[in-house]
Amino acid sequence: MAIELNIDDIHAENSESLVNEAREEGLIKTGSYEAIVQTFKFQVNADDSEWAPGRQFANCRLALFSLEEEGKFIGNVFLKVSWQEQRGNTGRLDNQSRLYGLLVRALGIKASTHPAEVLKHAQEKPFKVQVTEKYAVNPDDLLEDDADAFTGNDGRAWVNVNKDEDEKRSHYLDLGYEPFVSVRKIERR
Repeated sequence: MAIELNIDDIHAENSESLVNEAREEGLIKTGSYEAIVQTFKFQVNADDSEWAPGRQFANCRLALFSLEEEGKFIGNVFLKVSWQEQRGNTGRLDNQSRLYGLLVRALGIKASTHPAEVLKHAQEKPFKVQVTEKYAVNPDDLLEDDADAFTGNDGRAWVNVNKDEDEKRSHYLDLGYEPFVSVRKIERR
């Protein structure tokens, strides 16, 4: 049973290690993981969308697990895939098309399989993903080593952080930036 405290009786003992550990709890670092689709939702881009108006795609929530420690849950990431081919200015597949193709290959099923069946299969059969931890930052906050980071149309610089770059990660977290984790590659498990 808990006893009610007066505000004057509270012992506020905050430690730097508690705050830092909490900040990194649940952080998914750059690396390879086992994945399975937990949920998915089919959607379509609005007709006035800047990129691929009317394009159908699926938003998927992936559960990630350690490859070294079987069954150890790492966290969740979101993945957007499209079976409707779209190419960028260079003529290469865009990320949504490329990742869908890689998912089909990783699952070992035919390219002609209906997208709903592909994603249902991905809920049952684990596959391997490579993810990248990124930060979208003000260019004035870049570390010297990140000076050549890609700058998007919105003026933010996109910085990749490798698994072992703890000082770099701390720099951007200390400045208040939130990590963004993106799926870069999908492979057979």
